[in-house]
Amino acid sequence: MTDRRQIAHEIWQAFKHWNGERKFALRAIIKEITGGEDMSRWRYQIMQHTADDGETYLAIHEYYTMHDGQESWTHKAVPLEADTVAEMRMTLLDVLRDLERHGVRDAKTGDVVQAGSSVVDR
Repeated sequence: MTDRRQIAHEIWQAFKHWNGERKFALRAIIKEITGGEDMSRWRYQIMQHTADDGETYLAIHEYYTMHDGQESWTHKAVPLEADTVAEMRMTLLDVLRDLERHGVRDAKTGDVVQAGSSVVDR
């Protein structure tokens, strides 16, 4: 990785938890630093957590595949926010599509806990 790309990668890792306009601006800055190349591709990922009492629960995270093939995800669950009902509907549909495609992963290891399937199936 060149120095500029390494710096861009470190900036992305430090601030990728931002939401909304700040994240959009960060992505634009990273693309400018790297000559137009996106540092990562992201999607929603349902992650299974284990609470201190041993109970498991599910939460929505952002899951990243970096340009070099490495994978990472947000440490904390992400809030689902939107300015309009239409935007929220699109976000929820994106979450459901990603659940169908990618299933559920363990929040600590990233291992697949449950393979993707149709959310219509109950």
